[in-house]
Amino acid sequence: MAIHHFDILRYLLNDEAVTIQATSFRPSWSWFKGNPHADAAMTFSKGVHVHYRGRWAGKGKKTTWNGDIRLVGERGAIELIDDQVLLYQGEQDIPEEIPLIKTPTSDRMISLDSFIQAIKEDTVPPTSIEDNIKSLQLTWAAIESSKTGERVHL
Repeated sequence: MAIHHFDILRYLLNDEAVTIQATSFRPSWSWFKGNPHADAAMTFSKGVHVHYRGRWAGKGKKTTWNGDIRLVGERGAIELIDDQVLLYQGEQDIPEEIPLIKTPTSDRMISLDSFIQAIKEDTVPPTSIEDNIKSLQLTWAAIESSKTGERVHL
């Protein structure tokens, strides 16, 4: 699942990760064979640091498919929590809800339509393998790091 979140991070930051250090573990109650929990620290080429936590066998409140994302900067923060976007700016830290764009079809249908248009128009679709391979590389690096305990440079 992390690969999708890595895609979102790369898209939102418009940048690529240069290092990742990850750990993973399997809680005793997990129904998975492998390690369904992971924590990772990433550094992106423009200096942004990201802390990622993923849980497949967690207890309590579940997150949506998109996960929960919080971007914090000098002038405020943006959060995607429970598929709601909140903007925090100013000193009061009072959130302003930002409405998401409603689409007439599902995200899968939009992806399929983009793929068909790319074939018809001989263009590169927005979700091409040339781009997605970078998220896959980041995922493999996270797995390597969690096995070795070392920071991986991409």
